[in-house]
Amino acid sequence: MLQEYLRNQDESTKKMERRIDFIHESLGNKSEVLFKQVIKLDEDIKKLREDHDRSLTLVKLDVASKYQELLNKSMRIEDTSYGNSKHLGSIYNRLQALEGSSHANYKRERSPTPNHPPFYCNAITRRSTTQVHEDNEEEEREYEEQLNDEDEEQSIDINASPKQSMDTPSPRPSFLTNTKKSSFYTSKTGSNAKTITTY
Repeated sequence: MLQEYLRNQDESTKKMERRIDFIHESLGNKSEVLFKQVIKLDEDIKKLREDHDRSLTLVKLDVASKYQELLNKSMRIEDTSYGNSKHLGSIYNRLQALEGSSHANYKRERSPTPNHPPFYCNAITRRSTTQVHEDNEEEEREYEEQLNDEDEEQSIDINASPKQSMDTPSPRPSFLTNTKKSSFYTSKTGSNAKTITTY
């Protein structure tokens, strides 16, 4: 824009110099009739100059309107992106509602951004792994109780009839098919010594 303005200014200055030279030549060499014709041409030149200035103003207005249009579009894009980010706030509010339950608690003062919980995925993972450990411990406890009950039943069966207790194997629970733990239980009654091994 500045270069165009300077170029137009330079052209107008050259036109003015040419016009002055033309007037001087007309005054010096020609008669009074030609001088009047030059003055008439001066009116036309002024109109031409005004038209030229008006066209430049229109160009400037067009550029300004396009700038405003682009600015409005950019503001619209910014507003759209902000509107999409509102959903994150609703997700955070839902997580915050779960804080009172058995869900993991979040420390907001350690959060780099106060509006979002820090590392909530890690907290959920930690919660799930501790739950798995607790479930495994509970299953082991139940299994040990079941083995103790079976041991007591077998000791009773051994006292009652030794052949029957030998022929019936202890049932294997379905949830320990892949575990590699083994337990050895020995029950002695008189001369019969029996070892029950469970995998």
